[in-house]
Amino acid sequence: MTDLREQIRNLPDKEVKEIIVPEWMGVKVYVCTLNGRQREVLEKRLTEPSEDPDLRAYICATGLCDDKGVMLYDPESKEDLEELNARSCSALNFVAEEFMKLNKMQGDDIEELEKN
Repeated sequence: MTDLREQIRNLPDKEVKEIIVPEWMGVKVYVCTLNGRQREVLEKRLTEPSEDPDLRAYICATGLCDDKGVMLYDPESKEDLEELNARSCSALNFVAEEFMKLNKMQGDDIEELEKN
C-alpha cells in the first residue's frame, strides 16, 4: 500500500502548456493545470456572487507559470493582481481562456458548479 502511495505522490501530473499572446507581441508564456486545492479555491471564487474587480487577474495569476510549471504570480498578492490588471484586458482574456480550457473549466462547468 505504501508503495502505491509513494508512486502516486511522485507522479508528474502537472501539465504545462505554451501559449503565444498576440497582444504581448507574440511573447510565449505558459499556463498550467491546477492541483486539487487550487481548483477548489478558484471554483469558490468563480461561483460566489460578488463584485470581484480582480477576477480576471486572479485567474491569470493562478495559471501563469514558467516552462517548468513554477508559478510567476501569487494570486493572493494585491501587488501581483494590480500588476496584471495594468495589462491589456484582451491579453488577460486570452490567457484566462487558455488556462480555463487546459483545466477543463468551460462555461458549462461553471454553470454546473453554481447549481450545486
